[in-house]
Amino acid sequence: MKLRPSPRPEDRSDQTSTRPSQPSRQAKVNSRARLNLDHARLDMDHARLDVDHARLDLDHARLDLDREVSQNDRDFSLLVCLARTDCSNDRANGLTLMSDSLLDFYHSDFSKAQIIQLSEDLGRISTLLDQATYCPDRPAFVQLLTAATST
Repeated sequence: MKLRPSPRPEDRSDQTSTRPSQPSRQAKVNSRARLNLDHARLDMDHARLDVDHARLDLDHARLDLDREVSQNDRDFSLLVCLARTDCSNDRANGLTLMSDSLLDFYHSDFSKAQIIQLSEDLGRISTLLDQATYCPDRPAFVQLLTAATST
């Protein structure tokens, strides 16, 4: 079989006119607009992530504060947990420190309720110590020290 040129040249279509060789100007504009929109969406997503991270940091700070308040409550409860000792004559129960007459608080940021409770406890301790009979294992005084900064 022999190849021959087409008998009618008018039947051939001009391929360059039907298929553009370069993207049109509008396609470039549309592509650029889509890219800009995608960048804007990414920026919004990053902003949302930043807000979420800030919320997490705030939650962590609250948890740390709750933990610190809980530690303050434990330190504060040292006053309440003063050892009760019986006098030899078994007539009075007094409050004494477990090992020393010095009670050291490591946190000085007590809440108003804790200060009120501390005042009431000190009043009860004072009353008990004033009314109690002599007991050799009871200290003569309780000394409270609060530190402004922990070292």
